[in-house]
Amino acid sequence: MKIAVVSDDGTTVARHFGRAPLYVVFTIVNNTIADREVRHKPFHPRQNCLNKGSGDSGTSGPGDGSTHQYMISGVSDCQAVVAGGMGLASYYDLTSADMEVIITHLAEVEEAASRYLAWKLAHHSERLH
Repeated sequence: MKIAVVSDDGTTVARHFGRAPLYVVFTIVNNTIADREVRHKPFHPRQNCLNKGSGDSGTSGPGDGSTHQYMISGVSDCQAVVAGGMGLASYYDLTSADMEVIITHLAEVEEAASRYLAWKLAHHSERLH
């Protein structure tokens, strides 16, 4: 089994799925972490918005399913995705791809993965927007 934790820096849990450039993917064997790998997202919206107006936040528009599917493709081998927050469109696209999505208040990717394994990672749906 593999779980992906969305991150800005490979260490902390990103507060926004769409804006974070990295996934920290944990491979789980016999309910323990057997491997940890950092993956760059196949599509990071800000990379494509460098020359746009200053008001552009660098995120895709609401319901941009093709963008979400491309970002999701980087973790298609994972059964769960953990983030500090995300938009509803991303949430629905991930769950439609048969991935468990957990929105957490935790700051560290390692702690989030450990708590997930211990069935102690609470889902904070209020962080969906």
